[in-house]
Amino acid sequence: MNQLILSIESPDDIDIRLEHYHSIEPVRTVFIQIYTSINDKEWLENLAAAALRHFPGAVLTGATTNGEIINGYTTTGKTVMAVSFFRSSDVELFTLPCRPGDEKHLGECVKQKIEPKIAQAAGIMLLCTAVSMNSSEFIKPISALDPGCPIFGGAAGYYDEQGKSFILCGHTACDSGVAVIIFTGKDIALDVSVFLGWKPFSKEMTITAAHGKIVEQVDGLPAFSVYRHYLGIENNTDFAVNAVGFSFLVKQEHGYIARVPFSVTENEGITFGADMKTGEKFRIGYAEPFEIMEESRRIHARMQKFKPDAVFLFSCGTRRLLLSDDIQQETLHFSQIAPTTGFYTAGEYFRSGPEIELFNSSIVTVGIREGENRQENTQDESNCGAAPVPLHQHIKAVSYFIRFIETVMGELEEANRQLLKLATVDKLTGLYNRRKLDEIFSYEIARAERHGSSFSIILTDIDFFKKINDKHGHLTGDKILIEFSEWLRYTFIRKTDIVGRWGGEEFLCIIPDNQIELAKELAEEFIHTISEAPFSGGLHITCSAGATAYCKGDSIHTIMSRVDEALYKAKEEGRNAVSTC
Repeated sequence: MNQLILSIESPDDIDIRLEHYHSIEPVRTVFIQIYTSINDKEWLENLAAAALRHFPGAVLTGATTNGEIINGYTTTGKTVMAVSFFRSSDVELFTLPCRPGDEKHLGECVKQKIEPKIAQAAGIMLLCTAVSMNSSEFIKPISALDPGCPIFGGAAGYYDEQGKSFILCGHTACDSGVAVIIFTGKDIALDVSVFLGWKPFSKEMTITAAHGKIVEQVDGLPAFSVYRHYLGIENNTDFAVNAVGFSFLVKQEHGYIARVPFSVTENEGITFGADMKTGEKFRIGYAEPFEIMEESRRIHARMQKFKPDAVFLFSCGTRRLLLSDDIQQETLHFSQIAPTTGFYTAGEYFRSGPEIELFNSSIVTVGIREGENRQENTQDESNCGAAPVPLHQHIKAVSYFIRFIETVMGELEEANRQLLKLATVDKLTGLYNRRKLDEIFSYEIARAERHGSSFSIILTDIDFFKKINDKHGHLTGDKILIEFSEWLRYTFIRKTDIVGRWGGEEFLCIIPDNQIELAKELAEEFIHTISEAPFSGGLHITCSAGATAYCKGDSIHTIMSRVDEALYKAKEEGRNAVSTC
């Protein structure tokens, strides 16, 4: 078995990348997975059509995502295509649509189609739409299948909470249903694991009223009171972000299973990502970074012994959000063993004991190979695997902080202040991060509305930054970002000027009490400075910028839409330019 992994920008990109590709070994089955950040049916089907032009008989599936894993590297806003070439094994794919309320019937249909083939199956992969159906109900009938067959997979993700999630089956994208992939063959073997890394810290509590995915009461009180009482988390639009690291850890026979809170209802109930039941016991849990990394090292050691030809990862989107850049330490080292791909999900499927469970906050790792484990390995499992990698400082602080409050609750308020400070700064550049910029943005809008004043903003990004990463590597790319940030600090020197990293290679400047004319002058001065400045590795780069000013009635969304339009216009005009809107 061989695996080819490509980062794809467009359907044409598939044609270009695969034009001269030929497998060096005889191939029985080609299996293609496409995972993309773009939740658009036409986009998915165009990608599938391009891939199948090159591999007409291939088995093709895929899903929309909360993040993508390309050669072990976690990315966002991208599309990844993995092509697996099996020498002697078969891969069968079928899909079934689902209407709301028909999830249990869907599960029965899937069970009937799988059952005759379960004895020959080496493993079964499930991809399911997350927005349009209750997959907790769908997986219940499938649990009756032979427990000796590994079952794993993920729920299609989505970046936009108001959007749809899709799965791919051949040429067709589906926004409500399931794709089932069955691996068979005498030479194929799979190694499947799941791990969480969340630890309980509250007292045990009982769900006293629940309906579907909504927990209405805990110990007779509104469910939201748990978060207000223990964590001081408010019922506002930031609830999901603030609560992401603190799941309900529901007690099961085999341990705990995490359930991620998403929103608060009008009656202060809490909506979760999977079904909850009245009478279930739980404790509030927190993400323990050291435990996450140690467990990751153990799974890596196990995978090294298995010696896969490829690794598939299905990781919860909450892990990526919580661990931020440190998530690379969890995924990247698998690529040292074998080509690694996967995506960030809205839920993970894994057979745990006799039941197939829908997990949250977990990562499912799948090693797959053809043939026997050919190399003798006498290492003790505890001594193999990736060497421990130091966590970034803010993640250490989170871990130490939570351990500390387990015994010294009286100093919780001070520790929270320290944590908040760490949460406002981008680790790589030292500039404000997106969360802090949103906070300042809201303040400036409120001040402008109250006093009738104005402010302007500049959105700038590095031209052709992806080419820098591709040609010179991500370490050089990181150095460029750091040096670019220093030039921003040098240009915007007023105490009231705010600069921060908006995301990726995009940077936002908020300039209070300022009209658009001055903002344009500052932006032009900055891009001229950048065009003449030396950067690491002797590189010379350029940047483009868009500028706009606050107008009465603006929201963050409307003003950012204008500045995005201005930046796009600057790019269209040839880059190394400033445009206003």
